[in-house]
Amino acid sequence: TKRRAERTPYRTTRLESSSALRFVSRTCRSYLRFSTALTDQILRERTEAILDRHGLDYELDWKLSGQAFLTAEGALVEAAVASILEITGIETELSTAGGTSDGRFIAPMGTQVVEIGPVNATIHQVDENVNIADLDILTSIYQRLLAKLFTQ
Repeated sequence: TKRRAERTPYRTTRLESSSALRFVSRTCRSYLRFSTALTDQILRERTEAILDRHGLDYELDWKLSGQAFLTAEGALVEAAVASILEITGIETELSTAGGTSDGRFIAPMGTQVVEIGPVNATIHQVDENVNIADLDILTSIYQRLLAKLFTQ
């Protein structure tokens, strides 16, 4: 099983400004996603250092929705990887590149977290949809995963 974390320790996922036509904005809202290579404190310090280096007059209001996490190998990960291979024939790549995860609220409890779901190119869009055949495969993966976990 391969494990891959995002190559970039953080990235701006969205930037909003109070004015689309002016070069000077009163407010700017940035959404940052970061990996376990950084902490929110390091990200804050680096951001402030950049702003200070440019002599900007600024005020920051940080809101942290959750810490980055990376699940260690264990029974859940092993069962998930094996179930996906058995049902689909696909060698699974463990990755953090999928986007922001609700697992960030569960991981601090010390439990393993895996997310297995359908490919969803239209996620969070007005016409969000998934392929029905993918849901059938996903159901089989979940059934196999549960059977593996409960027969250990």
